[in-house]
Amino acid sequence: MRRALMMASALALSGCGGIASLSGGSATPSLAMFGGDMIAAGPPNYCVDRRVSRGRAGFAALAPCQMLGVEGPGVPAASIITVQAGAPDTATILGAETAFASVLKGGSGAALLSGSGDPATVSRLEAKAGKGVVTTVFEDSTPPPFPQVDSTVWRGFVDIKGRLVTVSLRSLTAAPISRAVGEALVIQTLSALVAANAAPQAPDA
Repeated sequence: MRRALMMASALALSGCGGIASLSGGSATPSLAMFGGDMIAAGPPNYCVDRRVSRGRAGFAALAPCQMLGVEGPGVPAASIITVQAGAPDTATILGAETAFASVLKGGSGAALLSGSGDPATVSRLEAKAGKGVVTTVFEDSTPPPFPQVDSTVWRGFVDIKGRLVTVSLRSLTAAPISRAVGEALVIQTLSALVAANAAPQAPDA
């Protein structure tokens, strides 16, 4: 129970980092965070918008590379993805995946996940525990942190280099995606983050 409460406290970091626009920024495939201690990356053909990301604060915003002005193949399901890494020693997922998912599905889960902190804004909440990861999907009627995105929110949680890392994903209102597709994109992002951080990284220039 004590560890579950620690997890709930860590979730307070998961919604950090609002963005106003993802167009016209400087896009790269990945972004060094915390001076190179961690790397942010996303699914294939997604890029980091360096203009709105804050690497030293552990925040990265990603979108399809084409949306950011980078030539290349498109993606079948366009979404806006954010990555927020917590402080050192906040890692809580590995070995406690089921307990973490239970916190999300419990009485306090909706309040923790809501963009406003009001549990009444959250509905259709689901959470799943996997090996080393936890994923959740829900509807949030809170006004979104950036325009033209759908009310469905996907989130994924993973431990990376001693930090609790939260991935949040929303599709565009003009092209909403299914819950299954959104979950798959979150899993791809979590996998990309784990892979990018599997070896020591050089500091960001």
